[in-house]
Amino acid sequence: MAANWNPNQVPASADNAYITNNGDYMVTLNASATVASLALGGSTGTQTFVQNANTLTLNGPSTFGSNGAFSLGGGTLGGAGSLVVNGPFTWRGGTIENTGGVTLNGTSSLDGVGTSAMALNGGLLINAGQLNWSGSGNNLYFYNGTLTNLAAGTLTITADVSNSYGNGTLGNAGLLTKTATTGTSILSMAVVNTGTIAVQSGTISLTGSYTLTGGTLNFGINGLTNYGQINLAGSAALTGTVSANLNNGYIPTATNVFTVLTYGSKSGIFGNTVLPFTDAWQTNYTATNFSLTALNARPIIFTGTIPVKELTTLTTNVVSDLDIPAQTLTSSLVSAPNGMSINAMTGVITWTPAQTNSPSTNTVTVIATDDGTPPLRATNSLTVLHRVCHGQ
Repeated sequence: MAANWNPNQVPASADNAYITNNGDYMVTLNASATVASLALGGSTGTQTFVQNANTLTLNGPSTFGSNGAFSLGGGTLGGAGSLVVNGPFTWRGGTIENTGGVTLNGTSSLDGVGTSAMALNGGLLINAGQLNWSGSGNNLYFYNGTLTNLAAGTLTITADVSNSYGNGTLGNAGLLTKTATTGTSILSMAVVNTGTIAVQSGTISLTGSYTLTGGTLNFGINGLTNYGQINLAGSAALTGTVSANLNNGYIPTATNVFTVLTYGSKSGIFGNTVLPFTDAWQTNYTATNFSLTALNARPIIFTGTIPVKELTTLTTNVVSDLDIPAQTLTSSLVSAPNGMSINAMTGVITWTPAQTNSPSTNTVTVIATDDGTPPLRATNSLTVLHRVCHGQ
């Protein structure tokens, strides 16, 4: 409506359009429009631009500020002009054909529901912020489109979603991670990974072409039967770094095996391996899979705070081991208050603080070594808090 603009005319293809008044309000694209550029976002409030239908064509560079929110639920975003979105971007439906590139710097989401709900049709979507991919089904359609996750970007898959067509490219230089669900997300577009693909739960399956050179494959281990996995179609050229992390306090024990990577066949091996310090590990390559075997769990030393009253004998075990059958542990004190001792075999510390020690905060450093294969050592510190006992 012309009355909504200053001057009172609807912006035309040669005009620069500004939606920058302060306050909380929503502007909806109710007819197809072409502009030289579009600026969204004031200095206060939230200004939301909603496109649920029609075509918006950007001929030149456009910027949505941090107070500007873009909701794309339908229609087509096109043009050769670039668009930088510094505020929230929500994509639920419609098509991005913008060849100038849509760059996301804030917190954004792809949460379309249903097959091809969101279409990247020859367009370029660039993420430098936090981008969450959820929704349901094969909801992201690639047709000669490119999704680039820059080194500063995080692309998080939080549902068992997939892309519905593989004629496009996903380039990851940052962090591409799958969390929250235990199902499979299928990526059928070409994947070029120079950053990190981290599967904390469930499975990512790369069914198209892929390049792993210079990148990292990371696997979250939550339990013996609950860990992230990656499936690689065809012949996999293994290179780069493989890493793993333990979640929710879980520690594997000797002989636990985690088959984290499968492939049709393979060539090469990973150049670098970064695995959790809690265990000694063995990497295993077979014709069709790669697995991690825990050889031995490192001894565990209590690291919290233990209270003790003056003239009261403290007797407590501060060393343990998770491996079965039980291993022989040898413990010693690196630093401790006067009079404290540790049983080398049981890991039990004993101390009777005198009144002259009260009150005090004492840092105790313990070394423990097991006799597993290979033997592992742990060094850690705990705090013994000596409190005054009144009324004696």
